[in-house]
Amino acid sequence: MENNKKQFIELIERYEAITIEEIQECFNEYKENPEAFEVYTTNRWAKKLTGFGSITTCTLCLESAKIGKTAPNCKHCVYNDWIDSKTRQRCTKYETYQAISEANTPTDMFIAMKGRARFMRELLNEKGGEQ
Repeated sequence: MENNKKQFIELIERYEAITIEEIQECFNEYKENPEAFEVYTTNRWAKKLTGFGSITTCTLCLESAKIGKTAPNCKHCVYNDWIDSKTRQRCTKYETYQAISEANTPTDMFIAMKGRARFMRELLNEKGGEQ
């Protein structure tokens, strides 16, 4: 089945490349003007950095919608192919997702994003073949 493996790899690379300075800059912008950040997401400044936490900005969700020619659909996501779970939002069911959702400082966010990158890279290497 066609899926969003390419976007999964790109997201891993984004998490791996993100710097504490970039996170700090986004955090400062958020603190100065929180209204400029979309309200309906798990962590507004993480969303701006990576598209995290919303099916309208997540690169994996957006690609799954293109593949299925529908609204974002988890059946076209690598998480659906690689993780045994009956829940609809498999990508949200891990500590690394929660850590990003709950990060309150740039340092916490940096650590959380690096943890998410490691989790995703391990999943890719185990299930999707090393790239």
